[in-house]
Parts: sequence; C-alpha cells; structure tokens
Amino acid sequence: MSAPAWPRRRVLGAVTLGAVGGWVVAGCSGAPEPLRPSAGAPDPDLAITRQVGSTLVAQVDLITRTVERHPGLAGRLEPARAAHLEHLATLVDATPGDAPTATAPVVVPARRRLALRAVADAEAGTSETLARLAFRARSGALARLVASMAASAAQHEQALRAPDGGSPA
Repeated sequence: MSAPAWPRRRVLGAVTLGAVGGWVVAGCSGAPEPLRPSAGAPDPDLAITRQVGSTLVAQVDLITRTVERHPGLAGRLEPARAAHLEHLATLVDATPGDAPTATAPVVVPARRRLALRAVADAEAGTSETLARLAFRARSGALARLVASMAASAAQHEQALRAPDGGSPA
C-alpha cells in the first residue's frame, strides 16, 4: 500500500504559500526579480539550478524511454513530458552554463501498468526533490519558479494515478 498523498500536498502548499508570501513581503511590485545575480557576484543558486535541471532531464528521459517501449502510453505521458521540457527551457534561458544532461541509465518495466506506475512514482519523487530545492533557493524568483515546477510534477503524478487517465488541472 502506498503512503498517503496528503503530506506531499502539505509540503507543496507550504512551498506555494512561502512563494506567495515572499512576493507579498517584497512589496507586491509586480516586477520580477532577475534569476541572475549582479555582474561579478557569485551565483549562490547555481548549484540548485543545476540540480533542478538534472532532475527534470532525468524525468524527461524516463518518460521518453517509457513511450519508446510502450507507445500506447504516449497520450497519457505527453502532457508531463511537454511541461518538463518547457520548465527546462525556462531554466536554461534564465541561467548561465551548459544545458543539463541525464547521467543515470533508465530502466523501463516490460509491463505497461508497471511502467506507468514507475513514471507516476518518479513524478512524485521529482515533485518532492523540487520542493526541497525551492526551499533552499536564495533567490525569491528561483524559489517561485522551482516551487511551480514541483506543483506541476505533483499534478502530473495525480493525473497518471487517476484510473480514468485524468489530466492535470
């Protein structure tokens, strides 16, 4: 039996409230703060952006390999893959350095149902990892960006676990 989803929802809710609260405390200027620090200053969040990128690349790789092995899952998995690719593009555009790459080999279960469960489990892990990274970010803009990515992964996990193949809100 799997663990209840509510603790993860509470974590994501706290991340979201923290991000919104940071925006309110910042004066609600509406002007986004840059993700990059001023010229010459070392970027305290560079390690976080690299971890976020690696996490997203690994998830895209898993989804891609799963669809290659189980083409019938393409319709269920494409929304998550597309969202992760958009998040990666945003991250790469906003930070200096090379684009992240996957490092671990991907193993896709032979049975379709188990492969879908593996992707849903990985979405849960991605969500939790991104939520932790959002809490560690020093930049408010980065924290908000990563928190939104965590929430997206949580929604995709729920959609993949839905018996009717529901789609994320």
